[in-house]
Amino acid sequence: HKLDELTDLIKDFSLVNDPEALLYVITKYTTDGINIVEMGNNKRGRKLLYCNDRFAEMSGRTREELMNARSLNNFSIPFAGEVAFGYIHDELTRGLISRGYGRWARPDGKENVHEYTASCIGIDGDKIMVIGIDRDVTQRHKMDDQIRQASKMEAIGKLAGGISHDFNNQLTVIKGYCDMILQGQTDEKEQAVALEEIRNAAERATELTNQLLTFSRRQLLDNRVINLNQVIEKIADPLKRMIGETIELEFIPAKDLFNVVIDHTRITETIMNMVVNARDAMPGGGKLTISTENAKMDELFLTPKKDLFSEPQVMLSITDTGIGMDPNTVQYIFEPFFTTKDVGQGTGLGLSMAYGLIQQSGGQILVESKLGEGTTFRIYLPRTYEPLDEFAETPAEQITDLAGTETILIAEDEQEVLHLMIHALRSHGYNVMGTTIPAAVQTLGEHFDGRIDLLVTDIIMPGLSGTELAQKLLAKRPDMKVLFVTGYAPSEIRNELLSEDSQILTKPFNAIDLATKVRQVLDKGKPAG
Repeated sequence: HKLDELTDLIKDFSLVNDPEALLYVITKYTTDGINIVEMGNNKRGRKLLYCNDRFAEMSGRTREELMNARSLNNFSIPFAGEVAFGYIHDELTRGLISRGYGRWARPDGKENVHEYTASCIGIDGDKIMVIGIDRDVTQRHKMDDQIRQASKMEAIGKLAGGISHDFNNQLTVIKGYCDMILQGQTDEKEQAVALEEIRNAAERATELTNQLLTFSRRQLLDNRVINLNQVIEKIADPLKRMIGETIELEFIPAKDLFNVVIDHTRITETIMNMVVNARDAMPGGGKLTISTENAKMDELFLTPKKDLFSEPQVMLSITDTGIGMDPNTVQYIFEPFFTTKDVGQGTGLGLSMAYGLIQQSGGQILVESKLGEGTTFRIYLPRTYEPLDEFAETPAEQITDLAGTETILIAEDEQEVLHLMIHALRSHGYNVMGTTIPAAVQTLGEHFDGRIDLLVTDIIMPGLSGTELAQKLLAKRPDMKVLFVTGYAPSEIRNELLSEDSQILTKPFNAIDLATKVRQVLDKGKPAG
């Protein structure tokens, strides 16, 4: 149509009866970018066959540049985590609508965020013709980022408030009793009681720290190959006693359940915490069902990222018939210190710990709940093809003789901790030397005229890390054993230590913990008797 004819059609609304005019107006005046592309099932991407002016404008290029390009992939950057083109091709071929986000890498340096929907309109062998609608959502994306940042800061505020509350309680106990002892306000019997209370407060603070590290996925886990059926069977009787007689417990184990790799102690604690939550959600009684299953995530959840979970999984579900939760509560349950229980009835760390443990172990935890209809938690963990661990290492509780005469070298940058370690080990007969300067420990270890049986080193130290120090000394003393000590380690160091089956002692520890672990490491590999 000529422009003046089209103008007349628009004036009297008769363009709705003229398909050609209607198509022109839609593509010309819509605020969305319209495109038709040819797509193969490989990485060649998308060859543009047609686009409207708005599509070209969003890209920051002319229609001619886009049409002449070998692929739109040269200009459009997919978001991190977006699925591969091969998967999109298969999705479109099956008649499904593909949705996602991308960024236009414009010549002017701007990166416009666009939301797209695509549908297949023709198939020729492995090639398909696709029509896409792109919408500029740059401003919405910026607002979403601001909202996420605000939510993150709110969560950090809650976390800081919860930590300060719990830690201040323990510090009050510790400082209060210490002052009483130092000021001579207690006799010998009262001092023993005060010291016991100080120790108990320190243990509670230790557990809180471990919970936070688990939540933040920074905990050093003692991962082993286990079978969840065996784990649940061993704790079935304690679980029954925990939930009481008004709640029926049913365990439905899967036959030939796959093994998984996870910290045995932590997953046991997670199951018990979730059972306690389920019990509290059924004050008038009910039924609690624990079941296991071999499954694939993509068989159960159709998501754009299903290819990430296509490997075989082990699923553990915990279902109660309790009061349930509304959608607003569900979205916050994995946040630290969030709890629906009365004051003093829960810390709000149980589910955040579970979330951190499962995430750190490569899995997912999902929840379904409705008010009045109960709640189901599903934990998915990647299967392993490795056999069950034999737990051959001597349990610490079986070590009764902590004495030794071996020579031990210590690297610890905290003066107070170093003094504690030296004093504790010398009291058991060891020959101990050490300093707070890693380079000095290296020099001592390299030039000491005698055998060094064990290096005990902190992992994070200024100038020279514990792993670097160990490597340098092992090059000269290959028979020397190493014990790493840490309260926290970055993920790359943590993963390296775990992959090499290194010996690790986590802070905080007491003198008996240190002596026991040292004896365990020194005796490892020695013939029995």
